[in-house]
Amino acid sequence: MKKIFSLIILMVIFVMTAAACGMSAKEKEEQEKIKELAGPLAVELAKDMDGKELIIDEYKFSSKIGGGTIFVRGHYEGEKSNFRSVQVVYNPENIRDMEARGMSHGKEKE
Repeated sequence: MKKIFSLIILMVIFVMTAAACGMSAKEKEEQEKIKELAGPLAVELAKDMDGKELIIDEYKFSSKIGGGTIFVRGHYEGEKSNFRSVQVVYNPENIRDMEARGMSHGKEKE
């Protein structure tokens, strides 16, 4: 009887821990919307700065407390080894309020 009770307690703790670590559906949906809005801003900034079309490879959210920053990483056509990263800052309370602030570049590690 004690083994069954202990097993149930362990399972409940495991499920609660797994649920706490995961992202809610609403948070995932919000992140997708932020990506959808940030991508065109990054492409536009790259076009304004270098006159080239940015091909987006990935998005990375800042781990800074409070959020509000996403890095849109990509490359220009024919320059796959030279990455570009555009910083897009947004208001976590109103994700439509965003601005592309700057672009950095570098070479991929081989």
